Amino acid sequence: MRPSRRSFRSTPVTTMVRTTLNILANLLDSRLRPTIVQKVRRRILGMIHEREPGAAAWASALAADHAPFCRGVDPLLWEEATKYAIDFRKEAKERLAGMPALGGGGNYHLLYFLVRLLRPEVVLETGVAAGYSTHAILTALEKNGRGHLYSSEFPYFRLPEPERYVGILVPEGLKRRWTLALDGDSVSVPRFIERLSSGVDLFHYDSDKTYAGRRETFARVLPRLASSAVVLVDDIQDNFHFRDLIAEGGFESRVFGFEGKYCGLLERTGGALLSRIRDAG
Repeated sequence: MRPSRRSFRSTPVTTMVRTTLNILANLLDSRLRPTIVQKVRRRILGMIHEREPGAAAWASALAADHAPFCRGVDPLLWEEATKYAIDFRKEAKERLAGMPALGGGGNYHLLYFLVRLLRPEVVLETGVAAGYSTHAILTALEKNGRGHLYSSEFPYFRLPEPERYVGILVPEGLKRRWTLALDGDSVSVPRFIERLSSGVDLFHYDSDKTYAGRRETFARVLPRLASSAVVLVDDIQDNFHFRDLIAEGGFESRVFGFEGKYCGLLERTGGALLSRIRDAG
């Protein structure tokens, strides 16, 4: 017999109480506590000091549709990526039905294309959530027959037993090319970098959206990028970190719109990818 559902209806108040209790319960875990405190502190400081509404306008003014660029570089590969995105979107919707909100999926369409095109050996991503981007990267790596993905995540501490939701969209058959760490970027990213014998070929950033969080992780990762590396940054409309990163020099960039948000593509000046996209455009 199936267990009966609770009769009371969820309200904003009950949701807030439940979330607060989950956070307090997760704070009791000594492994999770330091990162939870850091995240809460950054979020509060972000609300106070980092309100940068102009960042969205800046990104919007530069944004282009990534489809014609990618189609111009490799039309058959873009057709493959489009089919993957359509099929996976349906699969993900069915898999997540009835589950709590686990965050968006990033530009997994573009990620799949980039991994198939560039054939990277080492991919680093920050932010997994349900695993949209992770699924795209691992599927493309499997199709390539090469490469490994290192993913940093910190579980949603507002949920009970939050680890069970991380990468829930990733099937067992794709996990052989995947190393996942759940200690948060401040801990996991340095550990990943220490163990790598070569540079990072593709870096996907989709974790801490505060300026301070982005700055900390990029300071660690940028020196370890391979000479031909490509970087994809989600949600650049939140603040001016991406704009400031470009202003420091050494990178060429593009901004793409995706489902009402914006992502930024970076490559070292003189790299091959953006010159191909520019020539195609």
